[in-house]
Amino acid sequence: NTFHEAVEDIQDATFFLIKNRDKIGIDPQKIILSGSSAGAEGVLNAAYQPPCCYGLDSGPVSYAGVISMAGAIPDTSRIFKESAIPSLLFHGTCDNLVPYASASHHYCKESQPGYLVLHGAYTIAQKLKQTGTPYWLYTYCNAAHEIAGDPMHQNFTEIIDFCYSFVLNKNTEQRVTVLKTDKKPCEYQTFNFCNE
Repeated sequence: NTFHEAVEDIQDATFFLIKNRDKIGIDPQKIILSGSSAGAEGVLNAAYQPPCCYGLDSGPVSYAGVISMAGAIPDTSRIFKESAIPSLLFHGTCDNLVPYASASHHYCKESQPGYLVLHGAYTIAQKLKQTGTPYWLYTYCNAAHEIAGDPMHQNFTEIIDFCYSFVLNKNTEQRVTVLKTDKKPCEYQTFNFCNE
């Protein structure tokens, strides 16, 4: 399926980086994945996989962190204590394509082609909370999928803070930031996440 193919591509890219780590000058144990929209779905699915072994003397590699901008995963059961990693999750509560919590992709009806239940930033954060894994849930109240690209330009400070605090300095915090917007609440939302 598409998620599996995306994970394979990300793992291939990771293998390339690790194979060329001396030339590139990277630490293979400090790779942070980042993606937006479909790219976020790819990196989230790759990030929560069990560690992969790339023939390194140091053993299997797991990613040091993941940054998702309006992404989701089809199955939260793969997030468990040993597979969970520090996560920065940007998402709008009224995302009309990728659910903020758990719902069908594009809010399709079960009888429609392409029906697939996805679990977005809120549900992922709840699972990370259960495992005691550090995370930062950055919620845009009443915002839709248009925020998928915003954090790369508008939240650079938060992204750098996450990389240093949560990944390099191993901050164990579980942080929630709720950004109020002037947008109206969406009709299909069953819970007001902005007043939680």
